[in-house]
Amino acid sequence: MDLLREVRASYVQTEAYLALLHHLRPRLPLPPMRGWAISPDFGRLLLRLTLRHQPRAILECGGGTSTLLLAYALERLGQLPQGQIVSLDHEACFAQATRDELDAHGLSSYARVIHAPLKPLSLEGRAWAWYDCGAVPPPPAQGYDLLLIDGPTQHGNPEPMVRYPALPVCYAALAEGALILLDDAARHDEAQAAERWLSSFALEELPTWDTEKGARLFRKSVGVGSANA
Repeated sequence: MDLLREVRASYVQTEAYLALLHHLRPRLPLPPMRGWAISPDFGRLLLRLTLRHQPRAILECGGGTSTLLLAYALERLGQLPQGQIVSLDHEACFAQATRDELDAHGLSSYARVIHAPLKPLSLEGRAWAWYDCGAVPPPPAQGYDLLLIDGPTQHGNPEPMVRYPALPVCYAALAEGALILLDDAARHDEAQAAERWLSSFALEELPTWDTEKGARLFRKSVGVGSANA
């Protein structure tokens, strides 16, 4: 039974990977996926959302292969290369690796990859470790249309819900109706963070595909500019 389940899972990821290649037509091979990186099925979901909603400005908490896919999607949409993606990484080596991939694929102009080390953040009576806000540029005037949350890393971190600050910190920078996509949502900590966001912010949860690591999709409610709590 376990073998059959793994075969089916591998088929789903292979199918999703082939779909990415078909729609993006990358100029070079894509980086390895699954494991620490996003899985192909999550990449396909991200591509579908980007092509359908055509965000003008995207903020990533945790980048990598997702940054490359987003850049290809913006290129396919024919948007001018104005650095519409802002991607945060707390590890300098990973930030540079993402820059190198973007450069190799000829997509550097679509994304600004920022090394933002984790720093102490006092939030709701608790100390958190979050991306250095001082390293992050001001949001665009219209706000971000898409927030992708795939960092910081929860695995191996004894502190619960390390991604929870994403909404308290970034909510005001999101445009009305902005989409918020969470990866690894099948894990306990991410699921807990998502439920807390729903109880504290004006969000609507939207249906989305099942993915290998779990994904949850939200939309910032229109007409509400700040958190409810």
